[in-house]
Amino acid sequence: MGLFGLAGAASAVAASLAGRLADWGGARLTTGVCALLLLATWLPMGLGQHSLALLVTGIAAFDLVVQGLHITNQSQIYTLRPEARARLTSAYMTCYFVGGVAGSGLSTLAYTRGGWTGVALLGAALGAATCLLWIVSLLRKR
Repeated sequence: MGLFGLAGAASAVAASLAGRLADWGGARLTTGVCALLLLATWLPMGLGQHSLALLVTGIAAFDLVVQGLHITNQSQIYTLRPEARARLTSAYMTCYFVGGVAGSGLSTLAYTRGGWTGVALLGAALGAATCLLWIVSLLRKR
């Protein structure tokens, strides 16, 4: 359990770093790197079914990446309408929690149908979708 606590402390560092990078104009790059790492975290987590060390490594990396994406996303939405920060935060956090609920429901279904491998494949698919959305956003910006 202590290892999971350390992973939580590490995510605070990631959030701070992601926030600084976003403030310096690197939000797009940070989002892309985090999206790719999000996809990659599912390999050690998938193998974590047979190795506690890989599971902890995957979870720690996942937490770091999700915190980085979260902070970067917030910095980006605040540029839309700085005068409406409270409303933007409310809408963003509502979507964030709805996404969490949907992920929990889907992972339950994936576990029922495919065990831990099914959950890892679902997570990897969602990570790949995140990468795809990032690529699409880059192409649309051009």
